[in-house]
Amino acid sequence: MLTVAILINGNPIMARSAVRGERSPDGRIAYLVDDGATIQHDPDDGAVALAQKLLDRIVEQGAPSCAPESLRPSSRRKISNEPRSRYS
Repeated sequence: MLTVAILINGNPIMARSAVRGERSPDGRIAYLVDDGATIQHDPDDGAVALAQKLLDRIVEQGAPSCAPESLRPSSRRKISNEPRSRYS
């Protein structure tokens, strides 16, 4: 099992875990992610690449996402790029 966590001042604010599954004929390994997804990973790419794939699956509520459009919930509110007044 691999868990990637984001901590602020020692307090976890987000985490994503995955359990190793079967190896495919081409050498990639399937990982079952705690959000129900399955990701494929080539062990030759290293653990950091696998951790990045897990981080890419985290969608922060109410903030712009770096995740690919296909991973973003369709019900997300639109975020304006217009500057906000600090008094509004």
